[in-house]
Amino acid sequence: MSTSSNHNNTNFEKIESYVSGDMTASEKNNFEKEMVDNSFLQDAVDGFSSTPNSIDYFNSKLRNKSNSKYYIIGISLISMLLISSIFWKVNEQESIQIVSQEFTQPIEIEILPIEIESLQVISKQDEITTVILAEKNKVRPIENTITETELKKDFTLEIVELSIPDDEEFEDEIIQTVVKVKINYPFTYYNDLAVVDYRRYENREKSIAKTTYVYSGVGANYEGESSKNKSEFTEKTVQVSYMAYLEESMWYFSKAKYKNALKRFDVISIQYKADLNALFYGGLSNYNLGRFTFALTNFESITNLEDTPFYEEALWYKVKTKIKLEQFKSAKLDLKTIISDRGFYAKQAMELIKTL
Repeated sequence: MSTSSNHNNTNFEKIESYVSGDMTASEKNNFEKEMVDNSFLQDAVDGFSSTPNSIDYFNSKLRNKSNSKYYIIGISLISMLLISSIFWKVNEQESIQIVSQEFTQPIEIEILPIEIESLQVISKQDEITTVILAEKNKVRPIENTITETELKKDFTLEIVELSIPDDEEFEDEIIQTVVKVKINYPFTYYNDLAVVDYRRYENREKSIAKTTYVYSGVGANYEGESSKNKSEFTEKTVQVSYMAYLEESMWYFSKAKYKNALKRFDVISIQYKADLNALFYGGLSNYNLGRFTFALTNFESITNLEDTPFYEEALWYKVKTKIKLEQFKSAKLDLKTIISDRGFYAKQAMELIKTL
């Protein structure tokens, strides 16, 4: 058996021992510390604790698969279904019971890529939380001057410079010069966090191709009593509303479930390369998960644009990211820009530059 499979089996054995109460006090303490930094493990324990019979189901149905991909999908399926999908109440007085082991309808779940699932959240003191972002919005909210009834295709504003000719013959004339074209992005808020409302900006509803795994019980290729324990997982791609998918992504971010949020922001950015929501909040998710090089790429993609509502925030967090990567000289240059712009982060920039 592969190292990955051994690791997966070890994790399940720990879950089984913990739920069954077979751990020593020391083992239990160490395992609970491990759960604090592993939301996937916590979800699995919660699910198995709620319905102990599911452990036997997992052992009989899924644990014997040698392929580690199917093992991961299997344990993800069990933990997620136990928490949300396969419970039902007989009545309000009776306890929640698990649905019949023979699933009669396909059930869809999403699986995190291994490279994201293995990440850990950085220290609390460095984490960029929803509270921090929301506090900034309270003091200086991102302006949204477009009303709900102004469903326009054109959200650009011309910034005009006025000048008087030096020639006395034309001294009564005023020359108007367009010096900048600014996009006046329409905004909405999810969980106190500002997002670009592309429905109004582009005057259309975008969609996202969302890939899930479908567990359909016994595979069609298996026949006879001896094959009933064999099940199949298939990938399924469906089109969903962009804004609904974004709202779900922002919910995960607001709950500090950065791995789930990052997976979704990556899906958005693959389909819409210049999506500002995915670039900014994907950058914050990368940062909170310690992927500083990826975060820097996200923030630079925003600050390189001529006009973006996330510019001020992206520049500030780009500095934070460069410090994590020990790019101190470049960080100082960005801090000087922040100070000269005299924006929201100017005072913090002046304090921070003294420490570099």
